[in-house]
Amino acid sequence: MKNTKEMIWDFLQRGRKNAIPARELADMLGCDIRVVWALIHELRAKDGVLICSCERGIFLPAERAEVVDFCATMAKRRNQLWEAAAPAEAFLKEGNSYE
Repeated sequence: MKNTKEMIWDFLQRGRKNAIPARELADMLGCDIRVVWALIHELRAKDGVLICSCERGIFLPAERAEVVDFCATMAKRRNQLWEAAAPAEAFLKEGNSYE
C-alpha cells in the first residue's frame, strides 16, 4: 500500500496549466493541507524532487520556463523572510532583553 507521500505522484500533473490547488490535493489524499505542504517540502528538500508551485497550485514542471518562474518566486519569498527576520536578529545581536 502506498503512503501519502507516494500518493502525491498519482495526482500531480505536468505543467502549470495542470496545477492542482493544495486544498484539492489535500482532499484527494484525505489529509490536512498542512500535511500536503509538509510532504511537498520533504519531497523537495530531502528527496530532491523538482515540484513547482504557483498561484494555481502544485505541479511537476513541463518546461524550463516553469522552473525559472518557480525559482524567482521562491527567491522573492526567501528575501521577504530574511527581511522580516532582520529586526529580531538585530535585537538579539544588540543584546536586548525583555526580561
